[in-house]
This record gives sequence, structure tokens and C-alpha cells, in this order.
Amino acid sequence: MPLIKLISFDSKTVKLISANSLNSFLVKAEQKLGYKIEKILLENDKTEILDEENFKNLVHNSKEISLIALKQLIDKNAFENSKVQHQFQNLEPEQSKKHPSKILIKTNIYF
Repeated sequence: MPLIKLISFDSKTVKLISANSLNSFLVKAEQKLGYKIEKILLENDKTEILDEENFKNLVHNSKEISLIALKQLIDKNAFENSKVQHQFQNLEPEQSKKHPSKILIKTNIYF
């Protein structure tokens, strides 16, 4: 079984997980991170892993796998009052148009 580097949505936690299937990976990842995972992204290009076929192709065609586990923010009021929200608001419009993935990286949150 391949080892997969898993990074939490806030980049504070990094875990190694061994899994052959997407379902197995998600179960282990949620146990290790302590939250329900809504999306899994490749760290290098932020491509979303959508299904078992994507996961199997990734496992068979990659030597090193690093994935980011995103969770859905439930309390939008907490987000509006957070430091992250202020960073998001302070991005220049040109930045968000040229590099939309930087917003995802900077906020580590999606809706």
C-alpha cells in the first residue's frame, strides 16, 4: 500500500496514511484529523480527487502523493469575524483573477 502525505486544511497537521482505495483513505484521514472531509485536493496543483478512479490513477502513477483535506466551514458568522476573512478582503482584485488558487491557499476555507 502506498504512503500518502495528508495535510489539514489549515496546514497545521501533517499525517502519513496508507490506503489502496479512496474510501479507506477517507476513513483513516477523518480519524487522524478529527473532522469530516468535504474535499481532497492534490497539494501541487489543487486538483480535486473526485472518485475512486482518480484516486487509483494517482496511486499507481505517482511516487510521492501529497493531499490537502478541506472541511466545510459551518459557521459563516465566525468566518466573517475572523482574521482569515480580513486577509481575504485585502487581496487585490487582480490577484484573485490571475491566481484564483491563491485565494484557496490563503484562506484554506471554501463554501
